[in-house]
Amino acid sequence: MVEVALDRLPAPLVGMINRAKFQVAYHVPETDRYIVEHVLPSGQSQELEYDVALGRCLTTDERRAELPPPQRSVLADEHLTMVMTYSIDDATSEKRVTFATDDGSVSVVRGVYVPLVWDGAQLIRDALHRQRFPARYAALSREEKISHWAGVIHRWRRVHGESGRDEDEIYTPELVRDLERTEPKLRDMLREILTVVGFLEQTPADQAIAAFTSRTGIAVGP
Repeated sequence: MVEVALDRLPAPLVGMINRAKFQVAYHVPETDRYIVEHVLPSGQSQELEYDVALGRCLTTDERRAELPPPQRSVLADEHLTMVMTYSIDDATSEKRVTFATDDGSVSVVRGVYVPLVWDGAQLIRDALHRQRFPARYAALSREEKISHWAGVIHRWRRVHGESGRDEDEIYTPELVRDLERTEPKLRDMLREILTVVGFLEQTPADQAIAAFTSRTGIAVGP
C-alpha cells in the first residue's frame, strides 16, 4: 500500500472527492485499487475504494461481498481463541477489522487502510491487561502501588524526553486527575512516588518534587 497525492489519482476518482477536505489516499498494487479518505460537505468522513479496471468506485454491497470469512486463531498463553472479522462501516464506508475473544468479552476495532500492520493478538492481550488491571491494582500493597506509579511516570517522562522535549512537561494537573481515576488517594502518595522517580533518574528527591510542584501547582505533602 503506497500513499498517493491527490493530483496523482485517476481523474474520475478525483471528481468524487471533496478536495477541500481530502485526507489521504493509497494505492493497493495487489488489487490495483485506490483507497481515499475524505470528509463530505456534511462533515461525515467517507472512505472510497476505486477499481482501476472497472473505472469506478465499488458500491458498499460490492465491498461487503469481497470480505473474507471470519478467521480464528488460538492464543495459547491466554487460553482463548481470537476471532478476526472484517466489516464495512455503515456511516463512513470504512473497511474495518475487529479482533475479539470468542466469548465476546474483549473486542478491538481498527481501520484496515492505515500505514500500520495490526498485531491482533497483541491488541487483545493489551485489552485484556487493561480489563484485568483494576482487580490486580486493588490487590497491591501501598508500597507496590507507589512503585507502580513511579514506574509509569518515569516511563512517560523518558518517552517525552526521547522526543526532544522537556521531560517535566508531562507534569500537569490533567495528568494528576487522570491518575486519580485509578488511585483516588494518589496525592497522599505523591512524595513517595516522586522520590522513587528521582531515584530512577538519579535526581535528588527534593528536586524531583520541586519539578512536579512548579509545573502542577500541587503541593506535595510531608
